[in-house]
Amino acid sequence: GEIDTVRNLLARHPFFSVGLAFIIGLIFGGILQARASQFTILSLLGGFPLAIVYGHSQGIPTLLSMFSVIAIDGFVSYALLKLMRILDESPRIQPYLDKIKVRYGDSSRLFMTQSGSLGVQGALAVCTFLIGWWIAVIIAYLMDLDTKPAMIGIFTGLLAGGLLSWSI
Repeated sequence: GEIDTVRNLLARHPFFSVGLAFIIGLIFGGILQARASQFTILSLLGGFPLAIVYGHSQGIPTLLSMFSVIAIDGFVSYALLKLMRILDESPRIQPYLDKIKVRYGDSSRLFMTQSGSLGVQGALAVCTFLIGWWIAVIIAYLMDLDTKPAMIGIFTGLLAGGLLSWSI
């Protein structure tokens, strides 16, 4: 039953299985207090300030911490965008996700029509910069954006946040 469903899902989507192993490794590494896992968790939850301060306390140069946060948050953003596409195909979860998309679909289409692709990417960059990578992933999913334009916007916002944190 359920085990076969999970096995088939992981076999069809190997990138998802790698991402799942990454998250599980972070959780266990955080429990075991591994420094790399703690840095990664701080990066995901607190963004640049927490990760850079923690990295500095561990002797990691600020510039390396900044690029590490960009890489970690970018990887997780990409993995979540792909995961949301996988969940869209699941017959059990699809009705719930469709309700959410229908609720915000009209305003999303209006925004995409009025602002164009570059405007949407700019909005994702601003959201990533001001709020965080996770809200940009949610917005990209609700707007039904392809992965490439969504990641361009998210990466631009991460880069802007990293440069600001580095300059401070």
